[in-house]
Amino acid sequence: MKDWEKKLDEFLAFNERKILPDAGSVSKQEADDFAKDEYDRFAQRRREYKEAIGQEESIKQLEETATKLGWKKLKVKE
Repeated sequence: MKDWEKKLDEFLAFNERKILPDAGSVSKQEADDFAKDEYDRFAQRRREYKEAIGQEESIKQLEETATKLGWKKLKVKE
C-alpha cells in the first residue's frame, strides 16, 4: 500500500498538485453534507435554467402556431 501512496504522491507532484500531508480534519458526515448542499444548489440552478428554456420554446411554438392560424401577434407589456 505504501508503494501506491508513493506513486500517487509522485503523480500529483508531477502534475503540480498539492499533496495533503495527512487525512485532514473534515469528517465523512461533514463532507457528505457539504456535497449534498452543493448538489442541491446545482440542481436548483439547472431546474431554473431548464424552465426558462422550456418557457422560451413554448412561447416560440405558440407564436408559430398563431402565425399559421393567421392571428395577429399581441404585444405583451413587461
